[in-house]
Amino acid sequence: MRLSIALILLLSAMLSCGRGPAPRAEARREHYNPVQYAEADAKRLNLQGCKLRDLAEYDSAMYFFRSALELGRKNQLGMRMAAAYENIGTVYSDRAYDFSEYNHDADLESAAACYDTALRILSDSGKNSQTVSLLTDMAVAYFRDPRYEKRADKLFQQARQQAQKCGMVLDEGIVLYHQAQLHANQAVDARNLGGLRSAVLLLDTSAIFLRKAGDTQLAGSAEIMAEDMRKAISEIESYEKTEK
Repeated sequence: MRLSIALILLLSAMLSCGRGPAPRAEARREHYNPVQYAEADAKRLNLQGCKLRDLAEYDSAMYFFRSALELGRKNQLGMRMAAAYENIGTVYSDRAYDFSEYNHDADLESAAACYDTALRILSDSGKNSQTVSLLTDMAVAYFRDPRYEKRADKLFQQARQQAQKCGMVLDEGIVLYHQAQLHANQAVDARNLGGLRSAVLLLDTSAIFLRKAGDTQLAGSAEIMAEDMRKAISEIESYEKTEK
């Protein structure tokens, strides 16, 4: 079924506002061991960098992340190094879409290099559960660029499989939340009503997982987005009937 241009624009505007928070390094729940002072300092530096990055203070955030990376490298703290590389990747990823000031392709390439290094550290350390947020961050970076939508979808699938394997309900809900938006974008671009219905199903499933994990705020966002899409689908179906 083909969608009208007007309704495509309506859906595009709706989807552009639906990007929720991607999981970031250091936001994961993990056992805190105060014995390693260097590890605690690296965590603190990463967290401070995250606050600055979220305020778009990219240069300052990069300083803290690189300091955490150096501290992790000096003390052979693999997990702190992986977190720092992931966070540096998120800075490059966010900057890549600030077209007014930064080089999109160069920053996206730098983000990919950082993510790959973080993934290699986690894989070598056997920390498979922690790769879920990293794979999701990678996918979110790619799916905002139409050229890399297929790559993003593959990364979302890998992240979801890993979350299922590790029983990570919250992370699986977050993956589905973002993957639904990717599928909705693809459906709008292809004028594919069936693809839009599939995106609604992903959002419904995401909301179930998120509520089960206790994230009612993001679950509510998924439910609202799904309902808006249902209304859009209904309007499209009514419009298509009048055109026949």
